[in-house]
Amino acid sequence: SPSTPPTPSSPAYLLSSLWSSMSGSPQRLRRGVHPSNSASWNDPRSFTGVTLKDSEVHELFWHEERLRGPIPESLSLWAGLAHVTYLSLNGNDLTGPIPPSLGSLKSVKSLNLSDNKLTGSIPHTIGGLTRLEQLSLSRNMLSGDVPSTFSSLVNLRSLGLDGNPGLSSPFSAPLRGLEVQEFTGFIHRDFAMSLLSAGVAAFGAGAAEGRGWEG
Repeated sequence: SPSTPPTPSSPAYLLSSLWSSMSGSPQRLRRGVHPSNSASWNDPRSFTGVTLKDSEVHELFWHEERLRGPIPESLSLWAGLAHVTYLSLNGNDLTGPIPPSLGSLKSVKSLNLSDNKLTGSIPHTIGGLTRLEQLSLSRNMLSGDVPSTFSSLVNLRSLGLDGNPGLSSPFSAPLRGLEVQEFTGFIHRDFAMSLLSAGVAAFGAGAAEGRGWEG
């Protein structure tokens, strides 16, 4: 095993903790690195799907990495990754609720949690990620209302909610005034008209591709 473990506040420690909490294999995180090579083993630059900028984790692409179980709730863990701008955990086998602590990722521009088995409601803290440009929660098992805090996502341009039949409608109020260019999700025709009348700026031709109609 590595002879010199990383410190708790280091990117290597935070990433290793996050990966292992989702039952990720240590060897899969560090492809091509042998545990006896302590320096490389603890170097986040050798980690799968990780991009650093100024010694901070900038991008984290862990899609289709056989991760499973719940996304960890640890506030200190996510706060330690506050400089992440792109986070992709899609295409895994993640279960349980979306942790409210993801609201600590104040720099994130793209958040992709699609194609998992996430349950429960969308936490209102997601609405605090005001730099978000892309949000995909598609093809999970989410339920309840879209949080009213989504009205704060003024930079949002792409929103994926399809494949969550338990999500309630309407959510025109949280989306009022946003300029969403792409939307995926099955919505009732009358509800779509209410979105347009509510002032959702781009729920016309620019948002039509990939959108389904019901009723």
